[in-house]
Amino acid sequence: MWRGRVWRAVVASIVAAGVGTGPAVAAGPGAAQAAPVVSAAVAASDPVDVASSSPFYADVQWLVSAGVTKPGTDGRFGPGDPVQRAAMAAFLYRSAGSPAFTAPTSSPFTDVASADAFYAEMAWLASTGVTKPGADGRFGPNDHHLAPGRTTTATILGTQS
Repeated sequence: MWRGRVWRAVVASIVAAGVGTGPAVAAGPGAAQAAPVVSAAVAASDPVDVASSSPFYADVQWLVSAGVTKPGTDGRFGPGDPVQRAAMAAFLYRSAGSPAFTAPTSSPFTDVASADAFYAEMAWLASTGVTKPGADGRFGPNDHHLAPGRTTTATILGTQS
């Protein structure tokens, strides 16, 4: 349900920004939903390492067009690269439309300082109830052993349950 709300918010932001026309296809109840159709200008900024024939192409294109992530300075998306938990928090925050949020001055996690990269995004994610500190109080911002790869992330964020 949460992903469905995120999906609708992101599609609305893409349409409002004038970079896309909304979803191309609704595959039916409970099925994956196609990524929004984006403009040719956005498609021209596609990552160099994700071919248009890739099963993840539309999802990656959506992430880039929605401003959730972008190719690195070398133009690569890194489809097989792991995603650290801190970066996943940032992806989720951006895919939710970067809602107004004031991060607490005291971290909800024992291993995340308020000066850390993506601190506000991690604190926001905790405030939504999507995540919470583990039994040891940690978030594990640099962990990626349980995090999905970048193309799996693109699919997760680009689908509606």
